[in-house]
Amino acid sequence: MKAFISYSSKDINEAEKICTYLESKGKVCWIAPRNIAVGKEYGEEIIRGIENSNVFVLVYSQHSNSSQHVLREVERAVSKKIPIITYALDNTPTNKSLEYFLLSTQFLDATKHKTATLQLLSESIDQLLPTTKPFEKATMSAPDKRSLFKRNKIAFILGAIAIGVAAIAIALFMNGSNLKNNGGLGTDSSKTVAVNNAEGSEAVDNAGAADEAKPKLQTGVSAFTDGDYISFGRYYPPGYSKENNDGEIIWVIADINEQSGELTLVSQFILDIMPYDTAESGKFDKDKAGNSYDRNKRDTYALEQLTEFRGSSDWETSNIRTWLNSSMANVKYDDSAPVDRGSDEFTNGYDTRSGFLHDFQDHELAMLQEKEINTSMNALELSPDKKGFENPKGKLSEIPEMLLTCKATTDRVFLLSVEEVKKYGSKETFQPFTKPTASAAASDKSIWLKSFISNGDTNYMWATRTPEATSSELLVAVLTGTGSSDITNYYAAASGFGIRPAVVIKPADFYLLGEGSSTNPYAIKGK
Repeated sequence: MKAFISYSSKDINEAEKICTYLESKGKVCWIAPRNIAVGKEYGEEIIRGIENSNVFVLVYSQHSNSSQHVLREVERAVSKKIPIITYALDNTPTNKSLEYFLLSTQFLDATKHKTATLQLLSESIDQLLPTTKPFEKATMSAPDKRSLFKRNKIAFILGAIAIGVAAIAIALFMNGSNLKNNGGLGTDSSKTVAVNNAEGSEAVDNAGAADEAKPKLQTGVSAFTDGDYISFGRYYPPGYSKENNDGEIIWVIADINEQSGELTLVSQFILDIMPYDTAESGKFDKDKAGNSYDRNKRDTYALEQLTEFRGSSDWETSNIRTWLNSSMANVKYDDSAPVDRGSDEFTNGYDTRSGFLHDFQDHELAMLQEKEINTSMNALELSPDKKGFENPKGKLSEIPEMLLTCKATTDRVFLLSVEEVKKYGSKETFQPFTKPTASAAASDKSIWLKSFISNGDTNYMWATRTPEATSSELLVAVLTGTGSSDITNYYAAASGFGIRPAVVIKPADFYLLGEGSSTNPYAIKGK
């Protein structure tokens, strides 16, 4: 017998407290990500957890009220006729979609007396299941393990001290043996002098080698090959810390144009996690008239209305394009700014952030080329006789060559199209599947990255600039490379898209430092 605990990621601390309390009362709880088996599909495990539960506990708040993940879980519980108890952390009015499913459920107000309400929650679960056998003995949760550690703290410390003493004794014994075998420190000073002299000679030799290894002045791009790595520009996401040491952007050379002297660079890692575009109304799943999105009526909405609900997949007008191409401290957006409330989880907005190019140096900005790029269109602009990118499923290598209707934009920074991902990915030197930097991961406030990690993924999905042709709000993204499909689509206002920029640079005469590897990338210095 189990209680499934549904919550927004922003309320995880409260959810874990509820779980700990219920399990202390002998009840078994299912809570993500703790109960998701490594290597299993996250969504599949959620569904299985709900269906195998006897009661559904909704941790209700302003965050869960706006969470599409929570809404889907509640919907599943209702369809399976699982009793629902709503444990309310605040007094946020319930949105219409959630209200529909919670009309006949038990509602517990935890805004004032949480301890008493927790007790009432436990008793309510017992009352909902009067004919069932008692709950199975709860498995030890993470909080229980911490308690066990505390109870055995003295034994743990004494054990650690004993191990430490033993280690010191062994080290002293081994050191003594070494001293004895070598005649002891100072008993054979000639050995020490010889070593020092050898080190001095090596230092002189290295100094001479360093003179010979001074970088030579380079002209053109013949010094590079596909797959070389270059350190170029800086970006500091909100989660950046000096310990991560990932403010310097590392790019991989995806393409070399020797005729024009240009290099196409794609960031080695995902540099941030944020919406591609946000709801044009300024609030996710609301249109400009204040109407709420109804998934059952999707086919009846005008294409423009869908962008009001869930953002636009059009590269030209997207928030992400404006932000990527700006070097300003205060970015100006032509349409609705990328505020938190415009994304699916009301988080990861970037309306107050400096532009992506803000921390690039002047000589780096000078190397960036304004390039005309072609991007396929979405349903807003495609006429019936024109073709766009449809049905984004399957492996990249299996995507057929298509003559798509495109439009051109001029950009210094851009996201790759699906066609470019396939093209560069066919080279062994470019890896389509990648992970976020440590600072990018620390910046994510949504459930997205956590879901992938819970599923055992190392890599993470990232947005292309390609729209899905039959809609106005669906965008194509590259997945992790471990599933049956390499790409998928999702609405543009999703808060969890990985951002992996690309640029085209044209170095003038320059010095080249480094060796071009991922651990020691090239650095381009002016002459």
